[in-house]
Amino acid sequence: MSNCYISPQTFFAYLFATTFNFLLVACATPSLQFNQHAEDLGFNEKVYQGTKFFHKVYGNPKTVDKFIHVYLGSDGTPWENPKQIASDPTPRNPVMLRLMALDSTASVYVGRPCYHGFSRRPECHPRWWTSARYSEPILESLGSVLTQIWEEHESSEMILFGYSGGGALAMLLAERLSYVQGVVTLAGNIDIEAWADYHAYSPLTESINPASRLPLRETLFQLHVIGRKDKAVPPPMVQLALKRQDGIKPIVIDDVDHQCCWEVLWPGILRKVNHALKKIRQEDKGVSLTLEEIPGAP
Repeated sequence: MSNCYISPQTFFAYLFATTFNFLLVACATPSLQFNQHAEDLGFNEKVYQGTKFFHKVYGNPKTVDKFIHVYLGSDGTPWENPKQIASDPTPRNPVMLRLMALDSTASVYVGRPCYHGFSRRPECHPRWWTSARYSEPILESLGSVLTQIWEEHESSEMILFGYSGGGALAMLLAERLSYVQGVVTLAGNIDIEAWADYHAYSPLTESINPASRLPLRETLFQLHVIGRKDKAVPPPMVQLALKRQDGIKPIVIDDVDHQCCWEVLWPGILRKVNHALKKIRQEDKGVSLTLEEIPGAP
């Protein structure tokens, strides 16, 4: 039996290196952690200039065919606590990055203004990720980036996927961008006034509420999926907001909450979305899905 001797110098060098690496990970900003997730998933990275802000965009390496999918993430962490605004609101839980990794269609994740490392830029005031997170300047800048992406992929049609607060942005952007053919929300916060009242949050006074807008155009495909156990955006809130969308009803799935289980459902949802969009092309009218048409739903 051999003996293993480690000198004190080697031991302390190893201990220092291990501790240092742990601290690097623990102390990394949300932006750096998000970027690392994107890199680990094999996405490329690009910066776009919008009308007022810079935007980080991550893309998968798929070849663009008929459609390009645009993923819009959650609000992230606008506030560290009720009295302290976050210095970096970038999402800590990159749900939409993980969903995009399951997508076989050409797709991009479009970051919001002042997220993903841009929060300290001169044009980035905390209002842009708090009270004005769905305001006209935010929508104009995001719309400019989406138009640039659409123009880069000639003749492609665009589908917007919005998770949580990204659902509000998807609804508001679909209203103003004629080349958008569909909008899909997951746990979508599409009535920001009801949401703020429900949680006793400060109202988003500078933001536009999707629930107060006119119905989206009839030919636009809509799918809204919500978890029955979602306490952040409860199903009745979404159901009431969608009554303004000419009879569109959300799909409510048992045993799913605000964060759990979207990755299990996502491949089936994508297949059905693609099938519905083919119908739209053939029939030139909107198509809706039922719960039974989504594989993996309980």
